[in-house]
Amino acid sequence: MEGGLLTLAGVILGTFLLYVALFSFRPLIDRMYGLHLTIDAPKAGEWLTLAAIVVAGFLAALLPALKAYRLSLADGMTIRN
Repeated sequence: MEGGLLTLAGVILGTFLLYVALFSFRPLIDRMYGLHLTIDAPKAGEWLTLAAIVVAGFLAALLPALKAYRLSLADGMTIRN
């Protein structure tokens, strides 16, 4: 759960910071480079990409968790050569 929740928090924080940066730097970019950035809500494809990232984070965290679940405490404390 921890790895998946960290991924979810990263997606939420990253998306929030992206929009903060877009709102903050849009006038500067428009004035310096003549590039007008439109700020829209994420589209369906972008929501799917963010969801896929969160699912991948949960799955990536699941593999080490399953291995740790199978090992007993004694296995983890045994010295191996």
